Order: sequence, then C-alpha cells, then structure tokens
Amino acid sequence: WKLQGSVSDGTTWVDIGSEQTESTWPSNTVKSYDVSSNTTAYQYYRLRITDSNRSDSDSANTYAGIGEWKLYTAAAASAPNYTKYTWTPASTGFEDANVLMVAGGGGGTFREGGGGGAGGLVYNASQSLSGQKTIVVGAGGTKGISSSVYGDKGNNTTFTGFDNAIGGGGGNSNSGPNSNKDGGSGGGGGNLENSATAGGSGTSGQGKDGGSGHSPAAYCSSGAGGGGAGAVGGSISSNTVKTGGDGGAGLDYSSKFGTTYGDDGYFAGGGGGGTRYGTQGGHGPGSPSTGGKGGGGDGGEDSAAGTSGTKHTGGGGGGGSFDEGGGSSENGGDGGSG
Repeated sequence: WKLQGSVSDGTTWVDIGSEQTESTWPSNTVKSYDVSSNTTAYQYYRLRITDSNRSDSDSANTYAGIGEWKLYTAAAASAPNYTKYTWTPASTGFEDANVLMVAGGGGGTFREGGGGGAGGLVYNASQSLSGQKTIVVGAGGTKGISSSVYGDKGNNTTFTGFDNAIGGGGGNSNSGPNSNKDGGSGGGGGNLENSATAGGSGTSGQGKDGGSGHSPAAYCSSGAGGGGAGAVGGSISSNTVKTGGDGGAGLDYSSKFGTTYGDDGYFAGGGGGGTRYGTQGGHGPGSPSTGGKGGGGDGGEDSAAGTSGTKHTGGGGGGGSFDEGGGSSENGGDGGSG
C-alpha cells in the first residue's frame, strides 16, 4: 500500500513516502511508518491498497482488515497529545465571531477511583478575527491502569489571542493522591484516609471542582465524580456508599452552535466515579455512576472499565469498577479530546 494525499479536491492524489509491503502482521499489533519527509499539508489522506497477502486461490484474496490508523504531525510524533492547525480568516465574515475553546478531559482512575475532570471551557463572544491563527486542540488525558498509574491530566487547547483552556484533572486514586488532579475542572476524589479523598480544583472561569471522596467502611468504597464546566462533581456522602459519584454537568451552547457539535450542544462534562460491586459484609452492590452531560464518561459497570469521555467535547473519563468477590479490578476511561 501507499499513503497518499490530495491538496483540495479528493480526486488528484500524490504519493507520500514509499510503498510499503508487509509479509507478516499478527492481529492486534501496532506498527508505525515514518513519513516525516513530507512537507505538504494535504486536505485529504487515504491508504491505497494494491495487493493483499492471501493467495490468488483464496476467494477472499482481496480482503485486508485494518482496525485503526492515525496520522501525526512531526511535532506530535513522539507525544501525540494535541492536534495543531494554522488558519487565516477570510477578510470579511469574521467581524462578529463566537469562539468556543475546550481542552482535553482528564483520565478516570483505576479500580473505584475518581472520575476525570472536564477540560477547561473558554467562550469569547462577538470577536473580530483577522490574521493567521495557530490553533492547538488538546488530547484527553490517559486512563489510570493500576494502583500506581493514575488517570492523567488532559492537554490544553490554545488559540492565538485568547486565554488557554486548561486540561481537565485526572481522577484521584484509592491508593494515594493524584498529583494531576487539578485542572480546567478537577478530578474526582478517591477513598483513603488521606489527601486522596479530596477532589481536584477547577480553574476559575473554566470549570468546577471534583467531588469529594470518603474514607470507606469495610467492603465499602467508591470514587467521586469529576467536575464539569457547569457543576461540581458528585461527592461520596458516607463511608458505606459503594456507588461512584456522578460527573458534573457541562455547559449548553446549542443556542450558539446547534446540537451537531459536542454532546447535543453540551461541552465539558465530568467523568463518573468508580463503583464497588459485590455484597461482601452485607453491603451493596453498588450501581454504575453517570458522566456529566457534555461528554463525560460513565463509571464502569460490574467487571467493566470506565467509559472514555466523548471525543471533541472535553469530557472526563469514568472511573474503573471493582468487584472483590468476582476478582475484577478495572481501568478507568480516557479523557475526551478538546
């Protein structure tokens, strides 16, 4: 196959890099190819597949399956945490523009951990735009995958001439405080008798705080919800609560941009906290929490990981579930991109 690009019409294609051939490629294996010599920004890209590895006697010899493919700019190749654009507004038509910026949401944390906070939301109405702009859209924070790898903070979104939107905080853990819990909106609190129970702080004018966790009674534990742009994350009210706190709601911009974008026009909802399942000690079971409207991921159902925040909403990722009786400790969900 070849990677090809088209400048403007999606009809005329130009080869990017050299033709690639692979004789062995097991399922669920990721491979990468360097096309950094390319200096043209194309509007359209495609993979042109000219032959498959099956024999000609195989009736399915034209079949090739690709799970996913991604393109990175050279600057993002080693750390793909943003997408960067340059854009020059037309000389007329942008004298009264509404500019909405949302950063990447924070990642939800492993095993009954806190939900990720939503990415910071910055709205500037009635702006006159002129001259070249550099726009960087932050990716969501990565999910927590163990008791020592917590949900990560989301990445900032920037736009020339405006304040940066700050990435959402990662969810706090059940094993220690997350140093990345503060952000555009704060990540949800965890459930230990230390600073891990505190929710992360949001950024003034961009988002709300994460909910507070609670020191648990025996066989009772859960994570608080991440903050959203419009509301704080749900807190854990007592030491016997096993259901994670809901994510804080985002903000509704459907009157400005319609319902096609965001989550029916809402942006920056917090991720739901992780829940503990099972009935040990006569408690429970808990129920899955709900992410905040605006792309917040739900807390994981029994034996399931937290749901990732919705792409292009800045929603926080949901906290992972825990079922001690079933032997299940699950990952959080990734934060949604800005």
